[in-house]
Amino acid sequence: MDKKILIVEDEALTSMELETCIQNWGYQPLTAFSGEEAISMALNESPDLILMDIMLGGKINGIRAAEEIHQDMDVPIVYVSAYTDEETRKEAKSTLPYNFLPKPFDSNMLKYAIEMALSRYEMEKQISESEERFRVLLNSTEDLIFIKDVNSCFTMVNPAFEQFFVVKSDDIIGNSVLESFPPEYEEDVLKGYDRKVLNGETVTTETPPIPPSNKILHVIKNPMYNKKGEIVGLCGIARDITKQKNDEELIKKSLYEKEMLMREMNHRVKNNLAVISSLLSAQSSYLDDKKSKDIIKDCQNRARSMALIHERLYQSPDLKRIDFADYISTLITDLFSAYKVNQEMVSLDLNIPTTWMDVNTAIPLGLILNELISNSLKYAFPEGRPGEIKISLEKSAENQLELKVHDNGIGIPADFDIVKTNSFGLNIVNILVKQIHGTLEIINDNGTYFNITFAEFDKKEFR
Repeated sequence: MDKKILIVEDEALTSMELETCIQNWGYQPLTAFSGEEAISMALNESPDLILMDIMLGGKINGIRAAEEIHQDMDVPIVYVSAYTDEETRKEAKSTLPYNFLPKPFDSNMLKYAIEMALSRYEMEKQISESEERFRVLLNSTEDLIFIKDVNSCFTMVNPAFEQFFVVKSDDIIGNSVLESFPPEYEEDVLKGYDRKVLNGETVTTETPPIPPSNKILHVIKNPMYNKKGEIVGLCGIARDITKQKNDEELIKKSLYEKEMLMREMNHRVKNNLAVISSLLSAQSSYLDDKKSKDIIKDCQNRARSMALIHERLYQSPDLKRIDFADYISTLITDLFSAYKVNQEMVSLDLNIPTTWMDVNTAIPLGLILNELISNSLKYAFPEGRPGEIKISLEKSAENQLELKVHDNGIGIPADFDIVKTNSFGLNIVNILVKQIHGTLEIINDNGTYFNITFAEFDKKEFR
């Protein structure tokens, strides 16, 4: 659609000449012959530009007409007048015209003035709309936004900033100090951050609690550059994170309390298992036959192996995992002691790397090792026969772990079948291997080999 240009000219011949030029240049001309008519037509037709003569017939001249039009609408005005004296030009400037052309006008100059006025108006309109969007954003956001110059003095703060610090922008613009902060913090910390930003860095920080409300701000400051790439100041955005920090503290407190509760539970379970072990020990003193005493001792060792898990959990920084290598080392030491093993006769080769194992895997593995090692110590080396027990934990293919227990003792019967065995301890081993979804391989060759393969609960357990 052609842009509309309102021609305000009381001389008919000049008006016709202007109208002809406007049409030839592809615009739609509108004409008014007085200031009053110009005002009415501008409000009704909404022209894109006004060519305004100054001296007009009627009570209102061109300058007064321009003033009244600008009260109701924003439109670019170009004066075309024979009156070019300094006083008239000065008065016309008060209406902020886009140009002032003398009569008689040069058509090329007029065309150029119209094109420049329309182009300038369009750019100013876009800038104005952009500034309005920025102003709405600035005024509606809950974040605190501020700008400082190269001297670290405030040049702009938004309403959220004013509300947070209970200050007026007029009182803070030009100052670098906020009375809400202690002087030493303002000087040593805030200005130190400003200096870093003004040297080209981006700084992210948190404030200490700000009195009197003791709120905490998360602040990001970025340098501002001009077209030459020179730093001309900094822009900062701050967000109130008081609730977030309070929630974090509540979560930390809750987690700490739960951790203490879990540690206390592990401590009590360990103590209860120790009491059970002590009761079993006391009960065995009333028994005369060796078989019954051996059964009691096996039960004691099982209770100790579980108590040891809970002791390690109580001491572990991770309440879900324990150091399996440390646990097994202690468990085997306790078993050697319980069976009064002469380690000069029966040696131990332990090869278990540092492995933080999930407790759901560690407990059944501990019981399995308790049974297998107890079996070796009781039956593999009769009549003081010397020998060796080897224990290793290795990572195999497809995130599997392989626990190997081997002794070079007298071995097991050739027809041994763990499914049909009457051994309570080995039945426990078979059940617990199934519990961890593992497989058990038994080899009778120069002693006994127990190979247990099972899946990792967590890929990060094994290091």
